[in-house]
Amino acid sequence: LAGRYTVNDWLTLRGSVQTTFRGPDIDSLSPNAVTGLSYVGPTAAFKAIDAVGNPDLEPEQAFTYNIGAVMNFTDNLTVTVDYWNYDFDNPIVLEDFNALVDAYQAGGNSKAAVQDQIFCTGGSNDGSCAGSGIERIVVQSVNGPSIETSGVDLFINYTLDSSVGQFSFGADVSHTLQYEQDEYEKNGAVVQESYDAAGFLNAGRGARPLPDTKGRVFGEFTLENHNVLLYVNHTSGYKDERGAPIQTLDVDSQTTYDLHYRLNLFDDSTALTFSAINFTDEQAPLARVDLGYDAYTHNSFGAMYKIGLEYRMGQ
Repeated sequence: LAGRYTVNDWLTLRGSVQTTFRGPDIDSLSPNAVTGLSYVGPTAAFKAIDAVGNPDLEPEQAFTYNIGAVMNFTDNLTVTVDYWNYDFDNPIVLEDFNALVDAYQAGGNSKAAVQDQIFCTGGSNDGSCAGSGIERIVVQSVNGPSIETSGVDLFINYTLDSSVGQFSFGADVSHTLQYEQDEYEKNGAVVQESYDAAGFLNAGRGARPLPDTKGRVFGEFTLENHNVLLYVNHTSGYKDERGAPIQTLDVDSQTTYDLHYRLNLFDDSTALTFSAINFTDEQAPLARVDLGYDAYTHNSFGAMYKIGLEYRMGQ
């Protein structure tokens, strides 16, 4: 259900609400194991992680809504603001092996709840070894704990016509207010406490890295068949939730610059393009993960340059 209401010449309100579901795929249902290697902290080594499906999975469901406003203050200035909220129930996820290891090392009911998925050197899973002796971990596809995430998106665009060409300026920013995951219970014990992933690296959790603010500011200039576009991209810094045995383990913010040029030729049927991506050659911020940087968020390529030729045939 979606609605849009024009209040006056400069203000329009909009909103939507919806429900949806997603069923498990074949891999999530298959009991056959797929083995990979991942770094297991207590062992200080890469160990086998057996991922198995679950034929008893139920579909995950989501309830989502958003509300926002479009503001045309002048013919040249447009601002949009939107609040969004996603609420997931029974999400289909693969268990986090870090959470299983933490529960195993905690002992008591937590250890008993996950013991049959933790294998020690020699293949036993009787709980006889310490965390350092773990050799293999079995993780299963499950209907995981509920997740609620929300945030705000902001878009600004200003256009100015002048005697030397047309200028456009603006910004596009998204800020995550929360990404709250409920606690995960297994066999009557809490395997992982609830947490808010927004603003954290989440290297020891099931969530992906989630800097809470991303955005770009842009400036564009068009003169006849020439077009120049400059982006300033920014990703906020975020914390490593695992603590700091050494100094400054949090991931720093990053700002990069992209430049694009387009030259239209022959009645706009042909175009030459040039792009300089991250032309100041900013390096990905350091992160305490396998690659040394957060590959979900940052790019390790550094400066990249592209030249293109485009031709469109007439109708």
